[in-house]
Amino acid sequence: MDYSYIGKENQKNFSEKCENFYLWIFKEIKPYIRGDILEIGAGLGNFSEILVKNYNDNKIILSDVDKTYLSILSDKFKDNENIKIEFLDLNSPGEFKEKDYKIDTCIAINILEHIKDDVSAITGIYDILNRNGSLILLLPTYKFLYNIIDKKIEHYRRYTKKEIIQKVENTGFKIEKIFYFNFVAIFGWIFNGSILKKSIINKNILSLYNKLIPLFKFIDRYLLFRKIGISLIVILNK
Repeated sequence: MDYSYIGKENQKNFSEKCENFYLWIFKEIKPYIRGDILEIGAGLGNFSEILVKNYNDNKIILSDVDKTYLSILSDKFKDNENIKIEFLDLNSPGEFKEKDYKIDTCIAINILEHIKDDVSAITGIYDILNRNGSLILLLPTYKFLYNIIDKKIEHYRRYTKKEIIQKVENTGFKIEKIFYFNFVAIFGWIFNGSILKKSIINKNILSLYNKLIPLFKFIDRYLLFRKIGISLIVILNK
């Protein structure tokens, strides 16, 4: 199986089974979203639909590098004049300077780990943000969790908190907030990718996970105080 197939299968499974998961991400980052928005790596539009619903009067740019995804996004949001669909490649951040727009909030959910030169990518995003603009990242964390899923969908890395802080220091951004997200998913990741060694995440596991999101949110916020999680949420300000 190649990256394209596995990545799209996992996105499709999440799209069908994990609506509460995307709503959870949105609620965590909502306080930091404002103005004109760029979502990098919008894919099937799973998170994009929530953005559009909540920021319908804002200008929103949805981007990806995959032509199939761009076509799907164009069709899904064709009736909304505030939505623009664009090809944007974080592997070529120099191209960002050629864009004729400025953004207030850029969102990249599980994208940066696919980029070989992630520092250049972050710097490229910096260049297209308005003054006081923000970059919101969701990143996979803990290197010991790297397994067949990461490998098959071409993750270059899983981040440590220290590593992303050091990399941001070489960009121009300042960190407003950084915290862990989604503790319980660690066990599913290990079971699916490390024990079963399956690169496609099981639909039944995702369905159960989605139903239990309220419990997982409670555990993250009130029992672990966001100090452990399968991901890091990073808020950067220009």
